[in-house]
Amino acid sequence: GDWSSDVCSSDLPITRRSKIAIIDSGIDWGHPCFRLAINEGRVITKSFMDGLSGDIDVDGHGTHTAHLAIKVAPDSKLFIARVYEHGNEEGFDNNISAVSDVCTIRTRSSHIVYRLIFSS
Repeated sequence: GDWSSDVCSSDLPITRRSKIAIIDSGIDWGHPCFRLAINEGRVITKSFMDGLSGDIDVDGHGTHTAHLAIKVAPDSKLFIARVYEHGNEEGFDNNISAVSDVCTIRTRSSHIVYRLIFSS
């Protein structure tokens, strides 16, 4: 079937608690839509970029993706991996490291549903 019709016809928002990994440009920690999730400890960031923090997103793409995720699944826990800035080409090794970390987290919580989002 067409996955978009399944998504569009499903009941939203998703009420079960999920863990969602977003491998992208980071997240804007100061964005107001994440305030509750941050205060509840449901946003975890990690940067795979040398010298750059995961809780900053100068591109805005990771923040936008995380915002969509929190709107669709408001009780979820977000794992934000910053793997690139300004669409640089050196992110491939960072992606591999981020996916490895996500797989490590998954083995510790087998009862949780995971959604892995790659954006570019």
